Amino acid sequence: MTADAFDDDIQVVRSRLLKLRDGDELLDIDESAATADDVDAIRRHRLPIRRALVSELIEFLDARSDIIDLQVRNGLDPEELFGAADDEEEP
Repeated sequence: MTADAFDDDIQVVRSRLLKLRDGDELLDIDESAATADDVDAIRRHRLPIRRALVSELIEFLDARSDIIDLQVRNGLDPEELFGAADDEEEP
């Protein structure tokens, strides 16, 4: 897999996260059980936190993209490094 392919994957995930952050999917409201007060509480208290978490994931992806670029510039294969990280996680 090339660095461009990794970048393409990162950009796809990033765009999906942006849509998630800016949409109502993060509310996760059960319309049949939620009252207007429940919806209001979720919008005021939980939605900002959930959006902040998604923003952190986007920042992580951006940083990972930069790391891949540096790896490729230094002649390293990002796929091998991903594989090495996966191997280390197994017990």
